[in-house]
Amino acid sequence: MLRKLLVLTLVFVGAITLVGCKSEPEGLTDTEKVTAAHANLEIITTTDEDLDLDVEGLNGAVITWVSANPDLIAADGTITQPSVTEGDQQVLLTATITIGEVSFQKEFTVTVKATTILNDLEKLAVAVPALTLDSIVGSDMTLPATGSEGVTIAWTSSNPMYIANDGTVTNPTLTVGNVVVTLTAVLTSGSESFTKTFDVTVSANTELTDLEILTNAANVILLTVSGNVEGNFELPAAATGNDIVWTSSNTDLVVINGTTAEVTRPASDAGNQEVILTATLTLGTETVTRDFPVSIKAEDPANVYASIAAMHDAAIIGEVIEFTGIVTGVFKTGYFLSDGTNALGIYNPGTTLTDIAIGDEIKVKGAYAVYNTLYQLSSVTSETRLSTGNANPLTPTVVTVAELFAVDSSDALIHGMLYEVTGTVELQGSYDNVYLVDGTDQVLVYYDSTPESITALEAVVGKEVTITVFYYTDHGTNGPMVAYGGGEAGIVVNTLPDDEALAADIAALAADVPGITLESIVLPAMGPNGTAFTGWTSSDATVLGNDGTFVALGATSTVVTFTGTATIGALTETVTVDVLVPLNSTVAEVLAMSNGDLFQVTGVIYEMAYYGFYIEQGGDFIFVYSKQYAGPAVVGDEITILGAKDEYNGLAQINLKSEITINSSLNAVPSPVNTTVEALQYDLVPRGTNAIVTGTISIEGSYDNVFITGAAGGKVEVYYRSNASELAGFVGQMVTVEFVSYHTELVLFQGVAADATVVTMFTDLEKAQAAADMISLGDIMNVTNDLTLPSTDAVTTAAITWATSDAAVVDAAGVVTATPGAETYATLTATVTVGAEVVTRDFMIVVLDPDTLTPLSVSEALLLADGPSILVTGIVTGTYLTYGDNEVVLQDVVTGEGIYVDFDVTGAVVGDIVIVRGYLETYTSYTNNKRQIDSGSLVSIVSSGNAVMVNAETDVAVIADDFASMLVYTTTLTVKSFDSYGYVFFTGSATRDLTFSLSANAPYFQDIYAVDDTIVVTFTVMDINFDNTRIVNVQLPALTDAQNMLAAKGALELPATTTGDLTPVMALPEYMATITWASDTPAVIAADGTVVRPAIGELDATVVLTATITVGALVETMDFTVTVPAEMPVATSGLFFSEYAEADGGNCKYVEIYNPTGSDVDLSTYSITKGGNGTLFAASSDTVTLSGTLAAGGTIVIGNSGCVNPTDAAQTTATVLFPTTGITWVVSTVVGYVNGDDALGLFNNGVLIDVIGQEGVDPGSNWPVGNGNLTDGTTANVILIRVPATEMGETDWAVGAMQWIVATDDRDYSSVGVHTYTPAT
Repeated sequence: MLRKLLVLTLVFVGAITLVGCKSEPEGLTDTEKVTAAHANLEIITTTDEDLDLDVEGLNGAVITWVSANPDLIAADGTITQPSVTEGDQQVLLTATITIGEVSFQKEFTVTVKATTILNDLEKLAVAVPALTLDSIVGSDMTLPATGSEGVTIAWTSSNPMYIANDGTVTNPTLTVGNVVVTLTAVLTSGSESFTKTFDVTVSANTELTDLEILTNAANVILLTVSGNVEGNFELPAAATGNDIVWTSSNTDLVVINGTTAEVTRPASDAGNQEVILTATLTLGTETVTRDFPVSIKAEDPANVYASIAAMHDAAIIGEVIEFTGIVTGVFKTGYFLSDGTNALGIYNPGTTLTDIAIGDEIKVKGAYAVYNTLYQLSSVTSETRLSTGNANPLTPTVVTVAELFAVDSSDALIHGMLYEVTGTVELQGSYDNVYLVDGTDQVLVYYDSTPESITALEAVVGKEVTITVFYYTDHGTNGPMVAYGGGEAGIVVNTLPDDEALAADIAALAADVPGITLESIVLPAMGPNGTAFTGWTSSDATVLGNDGTFVALGATSTVVTFTGTATIGALTETVTVDVLVPLNSTVAEVLAMSNGDLFQVTGVIYEMAYYGFYIEQGGDFIFVYSKQYAGPAVVGDEITILGAKDEYNGLAQINLKSEITINSSLNAVPSPVNTTVEALQYDLVPRGTNAIVTGTISIEGSYDNVFITGAAGGKVEVYYRSNASELAGFVGQMVTVEFVSYHTELVLFQGVAADATVVTMFTDLEKAQAAADMISLGDIMNVTNDLTLPSTDAVTTAAITWATSDAAVVDAAGVVTATPGAETYATLTATVTVGAEVVTRDFMIVVLDPDTLTPLSVSEALLLADGPSILVTGIVTGTYLTYGDNEVVLQDVVTGEGIYVDFDVTGAVVGDIVIVRGYLETYTSYTNNKRQIDSGSLVSIVSSGNAVMVNAETDVAVIADDFASMLVYTTTLTVKSFDSYGYVFFTGSATRDLTFSLSANAPYFQDIYAVDDTIVVTFTVMDINFDNTRIVNVQLPALTDAQNMLAAKGALELPATTTGDLTPVMALPEYMATITWASDTPAVIAADGTVVRPAIGELDATVVLTATITVGALVETMDFTVTVPAEMPVATSGLFFSEYAEADGGNCKYVEIYNPTGSDVDLSTYSITKGGNGTLFAASSDTVTLSGTLAAGGTIVIGNSGCVNPTDAAQTTATVLFPTTGITWVVSTVVGYVNGDDALGLFNNGVLIDVIGQEGVDPGSNWPVGNGNLTDGTTANVILIRVPATEMGETDWAVGAMQWIVATDDRDYSSVGVHTYTPAT
């Protein structure tokens, strides 16, 4: 607002070329006269005397004055000087200059000088901090009887035995030891007093022997190392003044060199070794020794990370890592280890450790790998259990099934975390997988959970249970999966009410009764939750009897429906369940079925695989899923099975629903077909086909997967679950081999190396193709360095030449040029020549943005000049919320230096190590000289919970002047003052104090602390703010219960007047407070805040609401007096607000009033009242009375002069200018200075007829408008237009808020003065 007024003032000054005396020049409009009077008005801006405030200005203008602080400057200019401790104070005076209907405002900031005379309280304020005592004494004390400024001091002792009231000291005996005595000083000046206490330690008499001295000294020796030591460390040279001589029990591992213990770590296979360091102290003839066992850590054979978070941040796939942690979860093929914060998956199905249990401490070494979204260690080479019975360091989070399903699986750190979840156990899908179900939400329990745990869950199918699971992975096909390892003991079965139990048991019938059968079935008599099932009847007793007995096959596949009665308690329901009794289907018929269809089928097994086997019948193939099937059926057996049709990655398959019946053995199997690799890649042969192909073998990727490439360039992977490793010896060779077409671009090899035939006679074309296939340039999708481009192939003698699509990215010699700030791309083309044959192969090269690779430290960035776009990493030490953005200070992780990030980094919090990108600049406004990063973005959050480096400086004067460093400090601050803008000031240097915003850091501060209080504070220096050093991220001492009570009482508030319901605060958790409420007039305001206003004509009601506040054992009350005005008469017709604007920039604020009555209306009985910031209309003095006549169907517009000021932003930025002619226009400060949170009321003869907002309520920043069918918005920074169908005013804002349309362009004033009125009647 001040900036707007300053601009307005400059415009006024620039517009006036001649200012005369107060006489009225002829021919000027009122606006021109007011403009001149505005420019002519000046007053003294620093004073210790009353001000002479003009009430009449140039051109006969009437001047009225308003003071922002009447306690210091009254509206008539009378001043009251601030006290000495308050210091000079600034007051904003606003002059309203009026001629006719035109009014302008002008603001002056006046400094009122403080008085120099101290009163009694101020004398005490000087004397109290000046009074000090030694904290430790061993002799008599001098207790002063008078203090600074002549105050008198009276002393009392809490223990006169050791310190008398006159300061006489009696030292305690050696047995008693030192004694703490509290001395209380009462300082008095005139009628004012203040009490200050001092805790003084009285030293005991002591006479120790040399041995006692040495023993005490030895007991205080402290080594700075703990755990397994990895490097040199310092030893203390002395203890309480006694020199220490150190010796080592194993000089091969620890050598004492002065005060340095030089460490040589044992070999990795020797394990950690314990060394005894002995401290020897000598005094006179006495000697004392003390042993310190130190564990020296063995050399690391693999990379070790400080935390799981650090591992996920830096490790690469395949990297060998050693990790030690506590087991927090166990599954069938591995377990999770925790570092105390997160968990790491260990995949080791071949573990040699037995009975791995939660709480085991295990050290493991393996390769960093990823399974779907789970980053884990696999290929484990060593595994050692270090201890057992440790506490599980992870605590489960209680979630719903929906919340568990929605966990962000892209976060590597979420895997292995514990969750307590409740749901109904169901078996679903072709494999009867276990799911936890809650309504429409469900999550899969990993089938490789411990077998006993899966069995325990299967035993409670249909029951609602609560279990603790750990997040496993987000499977590409199955979705999120959790693992459970708690067995039967970890399952809490919940008792359901009858209606829920009935529904759950009916839902469980699908799992209890087989969906397909060729034998008798058991119909359930009791559901898992206690529902009784009776009276089963069969729809076809010739196939399955009423009791489920198998009778005979039908003429066709038959669906038998069983109908029964489900009963629990008083509830009964009829239920049905269908069972298919199938006739035999052919494989061709199965292939044509839909997924989930049930059937019986017969076929011959012709190929075994890891996940099952293939059968053939009538020339058609299909896969039977049976993971790791071990017999008894083998290749050549004809089998009959019951199953369900399914599909996995395009592979049609059967999910078994019965045991396998072997009909015969040694049957003929399909012969393989000769085809090409390309035919396999593009599914030109059916899945399941035995295919003979010829191609070149290669090994690629971080998992060394085996591939075969055909003559035409087609390529498929040999599935690692088959015998792919048998082909590893043929790398670079062309072979003929038999595969089974399996999944997309994936084949099975079930043979051995001897089954592959090497093609020894190559054509030149085949050689060239093979050489091209074998070219490997490494990871070309993440290039950071020059590439090595081969020129020949030794196996085929092929010549290779290179060309590039963009030499600026990578040239034909492989030289890479990276572009800062951008990821760049080019295509390298290899031309491979053998004889006359030529083959080409393209390689897409991705050169990474170098800025993403090695971010600068904060210290490195500070050395650069302004301008370049850089990447910087550091620890967030302070946040500064401004204009809705989350801007921060970054600290160098080594030096502690800071730099300001001047853009939104929402998501980053204190303690996060982040990487940001932006432009360097220096901020120099307000005498600042701080470096900052501007116009950028948050690249990533590297890690969280890191310790912030605190600078060693504690001198407040030095800190206050070091405003550009943005360092973090911990020191003692002294409260100096508070201002009226919500800032507290602390004594700093001679030139500036320290300050912070109460609302942003500690809203309770002024309730707890007073001027001259001293507080130990940790904070980050931010910048210069109005000549003082601003600090952020302020960390204050924890509050006591008494302080929390004060803070809670300071935070509680209720409006003095209300017309609507109140919302009493019931708890303030930030202050550990709970609140209950009572009302002395519940008929008007109930204890829950419900308000019933007195009827029209009754008196306003005054109600006392009492808050009872409880903090710990403390209980206190507060009374709030609230006035509830009586209901007001409401008009039933007349004028109404038809348009409203609260400008988004500039000073154009107005309301438009429309006359729908069909007759001209005399405006003299109409008025507009503003209820600002929760003020009731009846209590407001902001009223403008209208005048003139408003024609039928006409409008009148009332608002701020900025709307028609050609230099105001409302006009200079307008899409369509505000009209200056053709409308009835009234300038009014009542409407002209309305904000989006103010209420406006339209009155006729004192009766409210229309409102914008709700009187007596402060909404914060705006009033919401719209109802979802219209364009929703608020009353801030908008133009609102009344819905054309509105026929009259509305005094209930809950209704009226839905009668407004938000204009799509808040700079388009084309609707002003014209209202579209289309009443429904």
